[in-house]
Amino acid sequence: MRPIPLRVLALFAALATAGCDDVTGPALPREGAPRELEISFSGFGFGSHDVTLRGDTLVVTRRDFFQPQTPSVTSVVPDAAAWQRFWAAATAAGVPMWPRRCENPIIADGAGFSLRIVAGARVWESQGSNSYPQANGRCNGDPGQSEDFRAFLGAVSQLIGRSYP
Repeated sequence: MRPIPLRVLALFAALATAGCDDVTGPALPREGAPRELEISFSGFGFGSHDVTLRGDTLVVTRRDFFQPQTPSVTSVVPDAAAWQRFWAAATAAGVPMWPRRCENPIIADGAGFSLRIVAGARVWESQGSNSYPQANGRCNGDPGQSEDFRAFLGAVSQLIGRSYP
């Protein structure tokens, strides 16, 4: 067997490490509104709280568990600074690394979430039930919200100007 020339080994090493500065997944934008944004948090006993982007307006819909037919709907138009803060906080919460699905099959009821962001050609999606995403790309596996997920909820609260969920 002939030895592999050093320049070929160097080429393989360069190819193997290409793009390694992007190991955290596609970066979130730093400014401006996304093309699509849908966030939902719901659960047994407290209802659902949804945030949906319609044009430049975020529509916040809260449905009470016991009276879902009479939702509370409000709207807000975030300014450029609000979007910059949101993107920075969502990045710090690790959203680009979040797994697509977090589940805890042991719990039949409880709470669930879903997230969909579309910006440019990129799509970030995550959803779960009684288990929450972490910035390390894993799910916490228990019904208590992860620190990273709570930080994201805080970013949403700031963006809409009221407590979320």
